Amino acid sequence: MRSCPGFAAGRVDRVSRLGPWRDYLSITAITSGDGINSVLMPLLLADGGYSAAAIGPLVAALSVASLVSRFPVGALYRPGRAPGLLVVSLVAAGGCSLLYPYMVASGAAFLALRVAQGLAIGVATTVNLAFFIDSQPAGSSRARAMGWYGGGMAAGYTIGNLVGGVSGDLLGYPGAFAVGGLFWIAGLSQVVTRSARSVGTPGVRAEARPAARSEPRSMAAMLRALRDPGVVGVTLLSFQLSAILQLGGVFFPLVGREAGLGLAEIGLVRSIHSLVNAIARPLSSPFIERLGAGRVSFWSFALQAGAVACVPAAAFGGLPAFAITFALVGAGRAIGFTANAIALAEDIPESRLSRGLSSSLFTAARDLGSIAGPIIGSALVSVVGLPLMFVTAPALLLLFQLAATSGVRWSARQASTTT
Repeated sequence: MRSCPGFAAGRVDRVSRLGPWRDYLSITAITSGDGINSVLMPLLLADGGYSAAAIGPLVAALSVASLVSRFPVGALYRPGRAPGLLVVSLVAAGGCSLLYPYMVASGAAFLALRVAQGLAIGVATTVNLAFFIDSQPAGSSRARAMGWYGGGMAAGYTIGNLVGGVSGDLLGYPGAFAVGGLFWIAGLSQVVTRSARSVGTPGVRAEARPAARSEPRSMAAMLRALRDPGVVGVTLLSFQLSAILQLGGVFFPLVGREAGLGLAEIGLVRSIHSLVNAIARPLSSPFIERLGAGRVSFWSFALQAGAVACVPAAAFGGLPAFAITFALVGAGRAIGFTANAIALAEDIPESRLSRGLSSSLFTAARDLGSIAGPIIGSALVSVVGLPLMFVTAPALLLLFQLAATSGVRWSARQASTTT
């Protein structure tokens, strides 16, 4: 049967017009699944008999596996391979979510499941970010696109945290984790959209690439790029933002329960945090472009760290105080993430580091922060207790960020004077 060129062209045109919005809805679906898992996971483990010191490493195991998968998939990434990688990884992530409530009684089985889902998430999020950047039309604003990308992520966490808390109260852990798995699988809607748009729409970035790059796609290229102060700055902030986020995300449900909050109320507070993220990320990109991503990033991180340190005091004010505190955490997170995403898209050209490897580096640093945050928190809980951990850990991370930022700026000045 012969195909009809006019019909095919019309289909591609319709998909191209719908594509950008379906991209953002797909990103929202993926992060909704992650949000449902993250709000339920600490309490599932606590109710399963695990101590606060053990919860951190079990949560961090997923990020360790994600990190392991990011570098090889980044090196292997090509736009043509992205749809298949996304199908396999998103279905696997959704399937693992369904199994969590049934594996919690066995520490070894639960750990294996966390590792399996972490590998799937590492592939999905690395490929998704690189594929999204490559799918942007030539001449479009990368800052605006990355702002909306970040907003889509935050919208997903807003939905996921609230749905996770409410479904946990209504359906119990098995039903709530099943809902989370369905959100992961719903993220597949982007695959057809982007594939049709990339082959049918002229001028997308994936087709406008040069035939050869000055940097090969290899681990050696990534290690060479890490000597660049700009790359180091983006990588460092990605790590820090993730570490401070995990401190609040993993241990707040335990504090909230001690303060008398129910699962739905804990989900509501987490959802408020993510709602501020969703609103502030797209709106912050013009502001960041005027002031500069580097200048904005440190102060946004300081706001986030200061707000996390207020969590123990907020326990005395109950739900309203927690809501205000996590709204401030969300504002700092939103501005910092967007500033860093803009730096990734604009300050690290493909002539210096391939898109797949730069995406791997950005998301791998986030994974390292996701590993470090819960482990640091668990270690400090064992020493100073849960309330004081919320004060001590942000202070240590802020001091580290201040010292590292000063070092990056000094290196940049040294490099400029020698060239």
